[in-house]
Amino acid sequence: MKDISVLLVEDDRDLRQAIMACLLPLGARIDPVNSIPDARRRFQRTAPNLLILDPIAQTEDVLSFLSELDSLGIDTIIVTDQADTANCIDFFQRGVLDVVPKPLDMRELALRVARFYKPKRNTTIPTQVEMPCGAAVLDITTRSLRNGHKKQIALTGSEFRLLYLLIQTEARVVDRQEIARTVMGQSQEAMSRSIDVMISKLRRKLEDIGSERHIRSVRSEGYMLIGDERATQRHGRTSSLTHESRDLVSTT
Repeated sequence: MKDISVLLVEDDRDLRQAIMACLLPLGARIDPVNSIPDARRRFQRTAPNLLILDPIAQTEDVLSFLSELDSLGIDTIIVTDQADTANCIDFFQRGVLDVVPKPLDMRELALRVARFYKPKRNTTIPTQVEMPCGAAVLDITTRSLRNGHKKQIALTGSEFRLLYLLIQTEARVVDRQEIARTVMGQSQEAMSRSIDVMISKLRRKLEDIGSERHIRSVRSEGYMLIGDERATQRHGRTSSLTHESRDLVSTT
């Protein structure tokens, strides 16, 4: 993790120091701040790879802040003493990678953080700058989806790894266990809800960018990346009209 930058948002000084002490052995660069406004000011200089947030004492709208982080492609881990199901669903719907309940076991926190950034097995490091994704491209350097020069949508770290995996295996079913292990470094059972949320958000981004690619659910098996059926139908109609035009020309 020595190339990973972590922004720690924690107002409790003692807890902030304890979290930093547990993460420093991982080799990450850790930047501590007290509040969400402090974190935003840091974004103006450089965006972190990961933000760890304790929302309990924050006065700003935490859910709006999480949506902002998601749009910027910044991974987030929440530490909270309010890790009930309803709160976790709210967090996961806004792109949060993980929710760690308080009281914190620092060894557990370090392992949870490390699993997202350890080298992924069976994943080839991309050598090209861009990978085609239908009518769009996956930009490796910016970890974003781009459609020409007109539009660009940022991806979170997990969304990027998932789409990269699906593009590599296009038209083949990727099971949920492989997604959990390769993309999230965890078992399917532990990350089942996170996978559902991530698939849903990535589907919307593929549609918003006009990629003409769709993630199909294959019941009891997993997911596969396929051509957008609506785009195929449009191309089919266009092709049919072209042939009809040629026929008309040939008969005149």
